[in-house]
Formats: sequence, structure tokens, C-alpha cells
Amino acid sequence: MTHFHTIVIGGGPAGMMATIASASYGQPTLLIEKIKSWARNSLVPEEAAVTSRITGP
Repeated sequence: MTHFHTIVIGGGPAGMMATIASASYGQPTLLIEKIKSWARNSLVPEEAAVTSRITGP
């Protein structure tokens, strides 16, 4: 079982930034989003390059 120090619910702009901030401090972080292909529906502009910092299954 994997343990996370931070769990973020929702992959909107605030959730994505919270996930990146937590992970950048080395915290095991989990982002939970109900939409399977959330990156295509993101309201964050492509110029922010947020999705390039997030990895996962």
C-alpha cells in the first residue's frame, strides 16, 4: 500500500498547482480527479506548462 503525505481532490487550476507545490517539496502527493482525461479539459493555459510537471498512470 502506498502512503501519501498530501492528497489533493480535484484537478482544476488550484488543485494542479497545489499538487505541484506539494510534490516540489518532496512530499508523496496524490491528485484525485473524476475526469479520466483531465488535461484536455484544463482551464490552465498551455503557456503555464503545468501538465508537463505531472506524471501518473
